[in-house]
Amino acid sequence: MKKFYTIGEVSKIMGVSVQTLRYYANIKLVEPEYISPKTGYRYYTYEQFPFIDRIKYLQKFGFSLEEIKSILLRNDINKLVIMLANKKNEIEKNIADLEKTADMISWYHDYFIRSQTSQKTHISHFNTRYLVLTKIRHDESKEKYHVRLQSLKNTGYLKTLVYKRQFSLLFNYSDFIKGINRPTHIGMFLNDKPEHASEYIIQIPDGNYFCLTSHILCEECNPYEAIEFFRREKKTPSLVLANEYENNLYEYTNCPYEIQILIP
Repeated sequence: MKKFYTIGEVSKIMGVSVQTLRYYANIKLVEPEYISPKTGYRYYTYEQFPFIDRIKYLQKFGFSLEEIKSILLRNDINKLVIMLANKKNEIEKNIADLEKTADMISWYHDYFIRSQTSQKTHISHFNTRYLVLTKIRHDESKEKYHVRLQSLKNTGYLKTLVYKRQFSLLFNYSDFIKGINRPTHIGMFLNDKPEHASEYIIQIPDGNYFCLTSHILCEECNPYEAIEFFRREKKTPSLVLANEYENNLYEYTNCPYEIQILIP
C-alpha cells in the first residue's frame, strides 16, 4: 500500500485544486501528513482522502469552510446533525420563496399578455382577494392619491407584504351606472392572505364577476351592458372594481381597465 501521495496526486484523485489543498492547510482544516524538510513538498496519506471528500460533500450543502471545520475537527456528530437539520429548513424556505417568486413572474407575464388583448364582456370567477387601499378625497388629483397609496404601502406592517403590481379603483355602483367616473378608493392587490388585520386591508369576496373593459382614466365608461345584465338578473351590485392593465411602460393614462362587478 502506498504510504504517501504528493499534493498533485491528491488534487487529481480527489478533484480538488492544488491551491484549495494549500488553503485547507493554511486554515488548519486538512494539513499534509508530512512535509519534506529538504524540498518543502507536501505529502498526504490515503486515510485523509475520506476527510477531504466529506469537506467537498458538505460544501455542496452550502456549509462554509469555517462551519465544516467546527464540526470535523471536533468530530462532533451531534452538532453536524443539528446543522444539517437547520440547513434543510433554510433550503426548504428558500425553495418556498423561489416558488412564490416564480408564481409572481407567471402572474406578471399573464398580466402583460392580457393587457395586449381586447376582452369582450364576460363573467369570470375570482377567489378571495386582499386589497391594500386608501380613500380618495373629493376633487383630489390622481397624482395625490397615487402618491398616498405608494407611501402607505411602504409604512409599518404594510411594508412587509408582497404586492401584485396592479392598481385597482373602487366605485359606487350607483355612480358607475350614471357614467360618473369618480372612484371612491384606490388600492393594490396582495399576493397572499395577510397574517394580520389592518384598517387599510379589505377582503374582496370570492364569487362571479360581470367584467367589461374600458379606458376609464381617459374616456367615459359606457355602463350599458352592465345595466342590462343586472336588470335582467334583477340584482343590484354593491362592489365595482376597475383593475389596471398597463399597455405602455412609460405612460399609464391610456391603459385599459377591466371593470369587475360582483354578482350578488
